[in-house]
Amino acid sequence: MLPLELDRNAQATLQSQIYGQIRRLIVDGVVRPGMELPSTRALAVQFGIARNTVLAAYDWLLSEGYVETSQGLGTHVSWRLPEECLTIDPSTESDPVHSDRQGRREKVPTIWDTPDLVLPEIDENAPKVDFAPGKINPDCFPVRLVQRYGQDALQGIRKPLSSYRDLAGLAILRQAIADHLSTSRGMRVEAELIVVTCGIQEALNIVSRLFISAGFKVAVENPCYQSAALVFGSHGATMVPIDVDADGIVVEQVARTKARLLYVTPSHQFPTGATLTLQRRRDLLRWARDTGAYIIEDDYDSDYRYDSPPLMSLAGLDRSDSVIYLGTVSKSLGPGLRIGYLVAPPALAETAVRIKTMQTLGNQYLEQKIVSGFLLSGTYQRHLRRIRKLYLETRDAMLGRLAEHFGPLDIRGKDSGMHLMWTLPCELDDASAISKRVRQYGVQVHTIESAGAKDFGSPYRDRSLIFGYSSLTPDEARMGIDAIAKVTARP
Repeated sequence: MLPLELDRNAQATLQSQIYGQIRRLIVDGVVRPGMELPSTRALAVQFGIARNTVLAAYDWLLSEGYVETSQGLGTHVSWRLPEECLTIDPSTESDPVHSDRQGRREKVPTIWDTPDLVLPEIDENAPKVDFAPGKINPDCFPVRLVQRYGQDALQGIRKPLSSYRDLAGLAILRQAIADHLSTSRGMRVEAELIVVTCGIQEALNIVSRLFISAGFKVAVENPCYQSAALVFGSHGATMVPIDVDADGIVVEQVARTKARLLYVTPSHQFPTGATLTLQRRRDLLRWARDTGAYIIEDDYDSDYRYDSPPLMSLAGLDRSDSVIYLGTVSKSLGPGLRIGYLVAPPALAETAVRIKTMQTLGNQYLEQKIVSGFLLSGTYQRHLRRIRKLYLETRDAMLGRLAEHFGPLDIRGKDSGMHLMWTLPCELDDASAISKRVRQYGVQVHTIESAGAKDFGSPYRDRSLIFGYSSLTPDEARMGIDAIAKVTARP
């Protein structure tokens, strides 16, 4: 009889352990209401025990209200958990896991800290009218073309998805990007100098790893793209803010710094919208050549020019291999594809590829093939022409309604891009107050900082509103401006 009694004790112990572990996962919220638990058969195989032991543990959980069972649907965590799940204090339990927590040493501290990051809009309950800069109108997304090129990409996909290859990006995509840049941005670039990235964000991290260590000086526009400043800072850079006026970054101030790396958005300065003049472009390149510095050219929305032809990119004008060019399809095809690219000077290309390899071991194959299909077929340019027209209609509707309500306007950045900046007249409240009050009408308009910019103390901070219009229809834009007129009307 004694061996049988021992077996029963062991079975009871295992049953208690299974019950306790599953209950703890439920109480801690690791396994949430509605989630399906493994079958008793699968759990028995996993633990190497009799299925009856698992059945008994599940019955115990069922009797206390932690789980529910349905014929043919398995066992799920109860939607209405026992009341004790809301009040339980892990420190009072005899659970050895929680007992260990009481006496454990403090964990190694992290070394990176950053202020709140203004993230891209992901709220499904966002306001009906949101003037967020850089947003894509979902109705403009070329679904059928993506499906067509996606189907093409699925042909012969086994080998590409079964191996690491083209670590700098698909050769066919890099060549297509090189051809596109030659015609659209005046750049003479070899495909071997292009590194395909997961958007501009990864490109910024690659550049940072190329150059930045603690105390390294990076000159940036003031105000500038917030994510760029945060990436540089996370690598230990000391930021040197440079003023921006109606003609772009003030080159004379750049020349007075000892920075060896400069970050600029010359086509459509973020967030002020200024376009860097041709003379200042030449002056910047002369500074880089004479000092041995590099310029990071973020050309994030240069595909959109409305009232005048685009100026040649800094990289297109460069004759001293001083420009690191960053581009993306996030503002044209959509950020969900996560395809950007870095064009490196010859001396940096090999190292940039090594950094890229160390970070991600390549890129998503399907997305690269889809973007290649757009560029090689000519549909990319046709798509751009179509959405340029739509954006222009919305921009004109917005500017017209602003002029109706507020008269002469101090506007920057309206000739290109996907957003513009309005400097408020002195009789209106500051930008933050207007932004808060207009929300009552379901409208979101942005200050410099809520738009995703880093302001180091510029004259634009308190008196400027940012209007992104690329995700809105003309009627929605008018509706938003009407709401601003209501909250700024004087009694």
